[in-house]
Amino acid sequence: MVTGIVLTSVASVALVGGAALTIGNFASPRSDAGPLAAIIGVPLMIGSVLFAAPGIPLWVVGAGPAPKKEAPVLSVGAGSATLRWTF
Repeated sequence: MVTGIVLTSVASVALVGGAALTIGNFASPRSDAGPLAAIIGVPLMIGSVLFAAPGIPLWVVGAGPAPKKEAPVLSVGAGSATLRWTF
């Protein structure tokens, strides 16, 4: 679950940063950055999808209840002993 949260958080930051660079570059006609901001911003936004794609399912699956671990049951009685294991 923690891995999913971290990946999704990194994806969110990359998406916002890439969008800010790209929009800032195209919104200002006299931008000094030129195409460099778009060259950096667009891959950041694409990379955010690569981080969010596995991050969201990891977060959702990790939030579910932990599976019960089945252990063998040892019963000892007068003159007998049994071992039962269910799976």
